[in-house]
Amino acid sequence: MKRKAWLGALLLGAIAVVLRICNIGTFSLWLDEVFTMRVASQPLLETLSRCAEDAENVPVYAVVANLGLKLGLDDPWIRLLPIAAGLASIVLLAGWTRRHFGAATAWLTAAFCVFSPFHVRYSQELRAYPYLLLMCTATLVLADRLRSHPDWKSTSALAATVALGFYTNLTYALVLVPVAGMMMTTPSPEQGGKAISPNSIRKRFATAIFFGALAFLPWIWLISQTLVTRLERTRTTDWTWLAVGQRWECLTVAPGHFNLLSWFGAVLAVVFVVGIVAAARTPFGRAVLLPALATLAVWEVVLVVVKHWSAPRYDTALWPFLAVLIALGFERVLRFLRWRPLRWAVSAVVVALLLVRVDAYHRFGRPHWDRLADAVREVQRPGEKVVTIDHWATKCLSYYLESPVSTIAAKPHRLRKNLETSPSVLVISRRPLRQKFLT
Repeated sequence: MKRKAWLGALLLGAIAVVLRICNIGTFSLWLDEVFTMRVASQPLLETLSRCAEDAENVPVYAVVANLGLKLGLDDPWIRLLPIAAGLASIVLLAGWTRRHFGAATAWLTAAFCVFSPFHVRYSQELRAYPYLLLMCTATLVLADRLRSHPDWKSTSALAATVALGFYTNLTYALVLVPVAGMMMTTPSPEQGGKAISPNSIRKRFATAIFFGALAFLPWIWLISQTLVTRLERTRTTDWTWLAVGQRWECLTVAPGHFNLLSWFGAVLAVVFVVGIVAAARTPFGRAVLLPALATLAVWEVVLVVVKHWSAPRYDTALWPFLAVLIALGFERVLRFLRWRPLRWAVSAVVVALLLVRVDAYHRFGRPHWDRLADAVREVQRPGEKVVTIDHWATKCLSYYLESPVSTIAAKPHRLRKNLETSPSVLVISRRPLRQKFLT
């Protein structure tokens, strides 16, 4: 049986690797990744300084990219670093799930992560999110270790992970709520023949969180003024049932960000509800998984209150709990299907449907600013200025053209200003320009 388990794990691992590297080199950097590469290409101290100026993006991902560039990795192979982090997060989450919810749920959790378009996408990102997945799952595992072995080694390991987590992404703090719930559950009864005091565990947990957060205070002090300024830029998300469906679709089965809720996503939502019911029936589920959901809801409310735009990737810190709840629900559904061939058939259909979504992401879910830059070079006249209608195109094209590109934002006076210094202007726009604008 152990041999079969190892073979199954190797097969899942191989599939996970293939799905995350098979499209490497077929897409370009997007806006935030352009920022990453520009920042990471500087000397290390300058990289840290640029991250401090951005405030919302703390420096771990940029430092990793900086080291990758120093090792000779460049786009696209520098993506192997976040891919490795994403793969490690699957291993850690499966091990943690097995300990608390059993082998069947652990296998299903690992499989969902392997075939999830969301996990595939954010394992390839040259941003903080793959490292955030790794830090959050590592926190679960190390908090579990502290729960059963409350010694200075476990406390120090958790404190270091908490510090790294904060330096990875500010939303890392969200995972500490369900982890605190874990500490409220009954720990392993014995260690070395002696009963473990719950208070001792909680004190060590509090110590680890305190010193981990304390290590992050210098960075908070450094970015405090800039962070306040950035938070004052309001861009509120309009929450509607349509938007909720899009968010769920993106977090589960969608190949992109703005797909409407599909029948497949709706079915997974039902499975998710079954998982919530199953979690509510166990003390550990009530202490960890339900607080994770509550934290996610409160987080979205906070973003609305502070008038900050929300995106699916902002939920990455709590995404592993969503995966576990879906796996719990699917395990209950399979248990209901008593005939084994039917279980395998249903599982195969779900995997096939997820693979279709991953394939759609591979083909259509990533930008091609490099190809657009090549097209611009072919038609650009000598000395001709290149301008774009939106900020995204400006940053990405200037990176790939290796020359300045300005934004005119569909404002005629900006176009006229560029024409005053250039015999002609090449305008890049996603939509046809109105005649009124051109005249």
